[in-house]
Amino acid sequence: MSKQKQVATSAQLQTYELGKSSQLVVVPKWAKIDTQQFEELWGLGAQWPRQTIKMFGKVHNVPRLQGLYGCGWYSFSGLKVQAKPLKHPLLKLLLARATAELSDVAGEAVVCTQAVWQLLTFVVARVAGGAPIPFNGVFMNWYENGDEYISRHRDDEADLVQGATIVSLSFGETRTFRVRDTQGKRVLDISMDDGMLLAMRGYFLDEFYHVVPKSSKAKRRRINITLRRFNESALTRATS
Repeated sequence: MSKQKQVATSAQLQTYELGKSSQLVVVPKWAKIDTQQFEELWGLGAQWPRQTIKMFGKVHNVPRLQGLYGCGWYSFSGLKVQAKPLKHPLLKLLLARATAELSDVAGEAVVCTQAVWQLLTFVVARVAGGAPIPFNGVFMNWYENGDEYISRHRDDEADLVQGATIVSLSFGETRTFRVRDTQGKRVLDISMDDGMLLAMRGYFLDEFYHVVPKSSKAKRRRINITLRRFNESALTRATS
């Protein structure tokens, strides 16, 4: 692996400086959900079909379930996903708790209301440099076991606001978050444990790829929740 600089470490926060102006911020044990809550979030995956992609003339199943809540449309890897309303009570509760906990990390005061859009709009966190993050979409991945994975990608699709921080929450089985440079060389592996938060900041999505590879050791299920900022064109397609 190439060298990376870990510039800050505490019981709550680890910051990795990568490349010219790229950062990964990791907060272990950032949130906790119980078994019932996990099962409710897992059950959301059943609302989404198993998507397929065409590669080299053959149709393949996407190796995980995935779904979008909140914004209009999200186009990636030849797929097009229309969002469902972001209204599940447990997901709202999780976001409310996340907002409060992130504000504690940042030392900022945040007014939490019942309106999920306000919860998303007023998330203020150290992982975003102390500035408000107007998240307007939640993208989820459901991994049944270590055979399910996500291949190398950047999350740099045209529907996303370029340069905006993406926050990733992980629940359930520990999986590897692997960072590779543009030449495919491994830069960093992070074990995404249950309850961990990971934020991709700066030019990370321009300078690096990331992947969650297969794992023979991973036997249990994993839920990944990402908070994203979609641009106006993605939102307006929902009403056109």
